[in-house]
Amino acid sequence: MQNNEQRLDAAESAFFARQLESIDTQVYTKFKAVAKARSLIPTQQGVDENARVYTWRMYDHYGVAKIISNSADDLPSADADGEEQSQIIKNLGLSYGWDIFEIKAAMKAGFDLDNEKATATRAGIERLIDNLLATGDAVYGIEGLLAITGAATYTASTKGAGGLTWAVATPDEIVGDITGAITARRLALKGAGGPEFEKWSIVLPIDRYAQIAQQRMGDGSDKTILKYVLESSPWIESITDWSKCTGAGAASADRSVTYVRDPSVVAAVVPMEYRTLPPEQRNLRYIVNAVASTGGVVCRYPLAVVYTDGI
Repeated sequence: MQNNEQRLDAAESAFFARQLESIDTQVYTKFKAVAKARSLIPTQQGVDENARVYTWRMYDHYGVAKIISNSADDLPSADADGEEQSQIIKNLGLSYGWDIFEIKAAMKAGFDLDNEKATATRAGIERLIDNLLATGDAVYGIEGLLAITGAATYTASTKGAGGLTWAVATPDEIVGDITGAITARRLALKGAGGPEFEKWSIVLPIDRYAQIAQQRMGDGSDKTILKYVLESSPWIESITDWSKCTGAGAASADRSVTYVRDPSVVAAVVPMEYRTLPPEQRNLRYIVNAVASTGGVVCRYPLAVVYTDGI
């Protein structure tokens, strides 16, 4: 019986393979840093790309030394307690493809295959990773930087009587809000016996970042609020903006986050980076599946993350 199934011949298959290699290279170059979450949250290293769960152990150390005499036999004891925590990892997928007639026509005419489909596929996966690292997904038990369970909250002074916001606050009031969140966290961590983190990062809604980047301190100063805060505070490592902050707070208020940008505090779990699989023929189309995986954001010190809403 004659097989009339439409397939690419050897030359067309070789052309298609070369095209995929070229497209894959172009996509990686174009989208290397498209998702901002990856620049704001350090990536957790050492997670196997085939892992379905990421597990880590948190230890607490006990014991205080004392001054002893040469013949002392009653030295205090030190000890350590540990607890294990796990985060589920989810696979992500999207696909693109061409029908055999598009491939044959491209080869016949000597044209390259359109790489926009591959570009859109990578963008779609990176966009989902960005969203999950930002706000998570409660259905799948994934947390994002802007939605960490147990994170602290800070009430800005400009949210007091009259419901003021940064839009009508003075430069000094805005500076007080920025630095006040860090001071409150450092005091709280010290009171809880936790580490006194020295460097903090701040992420603001776009409009608030634009405001402090342009508004001057006043009283004849030529410094913007942003420049003044960065130069005067010993604890601020960076201040930037993020579109994901818009509507991320309670009651859909805009949210800023102040946190320690260190993988020992918060880390993005992305075991499998964007990857394309070998093409599959399905009827008259060749489909290229693309995959990745993520477990969202893990936070080991929720007290080192603080949200300020509605500024």
